[in-house]
Amino acid sequence: MLFRKFREEDFPCVLEAYDQAWGWEQGANPLLRLAAARFYVADMIATSDEVIVAEENGVFQGLACLVDPLLRQGEDDSVRLRFRKVAAETLGDLAQMEGGKREVEFMEQLARSGKRLEAQLREQGIGWDAELLFLLCAGHARGKGMGKAIAGEVFARLRSVHHSGTVMLKTDTHCSWQFYPKNGWRQAACYPWPEAEDFTAFAFTRPIA
Repeated sequence: MLFRKFREEDFPCVLEAYDQAWGWEQGANPLLRLAAARFYVADMIATSDEVIVAEENGVFQGLACLVDPLLRQGEDDSVRLRFRKVAAETLGDLAQMEGGKREVEFMEQLARSGKRLEAQLREQGIGWDAELLFLLCAGHARGKGMGKAIAGEVFARLRSVHHSGTVMLKTDTHCSWQFYPKNGWRQAACYPWPEAEDFTAFAFTRPIA
């Protein structure tokens, strides 16, 4: 298994993996599915301090996006800036599509629920030194320990710059959230959406060391 930095040519593979995981949310409209994937993935890359790609025999296996200023030191911002532009342009495209406004509203609500989770953590006196912003496995790599392998690489990199501390992540019931408590993460906050009875957002934490 090779772990390396994200390259722009990885983008189509990440879009395909995202669509395999969450494309059902947009239904059968292929343009809406592609736009939703482009926006979300581009936004994650633009927001991250480090993006780790897992590949095996030259085949994309998965990706992790990290927010940690210590990992960003000396990094080239050009990729982030390009993907920030992609995210902004795609958001505008989404707003003009049939069904796109609903998708934009969902993304906005995700952002608001994330802020609520962070507020809950602070109210409990829980801080964090880094955030696992996004963890994604390719469809062909699921159920084979790939998520655990990528998370292991994430913690190896965090330990290289932190002697101690806490990493936090936010997820929800549309994701494979059960993966986290099974792998050493502690649920520290939750926010059931009032707009959707079957949707709950969670925050998990885990020591870096």
